[in-house]
Amino acid sequence: MSAIPFTNQTTPIHCEYLFGVEYDETDSVVLKLFVDSLYLVVLAVAATQYFNIQRQSVDKSLTPQKFFHILIAIVNLLRFGLIPLPVSVFDQLDVFAQFLIHTLPAALYFSSYLLLLLYWAAVYHRAVRLYSKDTHRAILHWYVAINTVAYIVLLALGTYLELADADYNRMAHFS
Repeated sequence: MSAIPFTNQTTPIHCEYLFGVEYDETDSVVLKLFVDSLYLVVLAVAATQYFNIQRQSVDKSLTPQKFFHILIAIVNLLRFGLIPLPVSVFDQLDVFAQFLIHTLPAALYFSSYLLLLLYWAAVYHRAVRLYSKDTHRAILHWYVAINTVAYIVLLALGTYLELADADYNRMAHFS
């Protein structure tokens, strides 16, 4: 499986060269375990917060606050699962799958913090007494629209990378 044509394959980015410091293999494993444990802690906090809110809430429907904690838990679960995987696992995947795996957690973080922004906009509108169902609906429509555009751009970029890789592979056979 060839790599993306415009990346520099001579200097891969690994934990061994993080922050400009060269780590040996043992330090790299310790660093990966440390970062992985931090993701696990954030996952536990988000899950605990969700279950506390669910237990204390009379309304069992999905609120923005609950959805925020679910998104944060999913993102940290994805990151927790991806860090210990060796690079060779990703090399076996096609370019679109690699792109999707590496950008999905960041896109979900974007969605979760956009949701947090939506929550604070609703709090502000309640505080200045401008809040109504129409305001909430308008803010929600903006949230959905911005997320839709962001995910369409990400999918278009991933498709472009896949097509660029296919063209690069096809041209390599003629050389």
